[in-house]
Amino acid sequence: EMVNAIREERADVCLTSGGGNDLLGGGRLQEYLKPFTPGLAPGDYLNDRFPGFLGGIIDRYKRIFEMLTSRFGDLHVFCHGYDYAIPNRGRWLGRPMEEVGYQDADLQRRIVAEIIDRFNGALTELVDGYDKVHQVDCRGAVHETLWHDELHPNNEGYRAVAARFRAAINAHT
Repeated sequence: EMVNAIREERADVCLTSGGGNDLLGGGRLQEYLKPFTPGLAPGDYLNDRFPGFLGGIIDRYKRIFEMLTSRFGDLHVFCHGYDYAIPNRGRWLGRPMEEVGYQDADLQRRIVAEIIDRFNGALTELVDGYDKVHQVDCRGAVHETLWHDELHPNNEGYRAVAARFRAAINAHT
């Protein structure tokens, strides 16, 4: 679908977004958490399955980037690693974390921030291998009052993310 749309539109820019639901959606977050133990650093709560899981998402991005850059030499591709979602006792983050013993809201936020930072770091490493693939850092774009729910900004929040994309596109094209 992407190839056909880029070809039909004669696009100069392609925006990609993926992995967020894989990382944080569907209540799967608890699959990548160790049993709760007080006093660990946020990253120490992620279990041994998490690196492979994150690697799988990055591999899918790599396949997309390879496909697009090999077929469209002048195309600029932009991706992002999301902003810091806020657990809010909801079905995606808060409740799944609470169900496995993570009751402290601040700890929940710090663990989610660790996941988002690792995802952004992995994307940064990946895009460094391409001339026309760019990562838009959306961390900190959405103020905590601009979230519709645990994972999705409201309209003003999306506007803040769009401003980051606009700036990146203007800087690279």
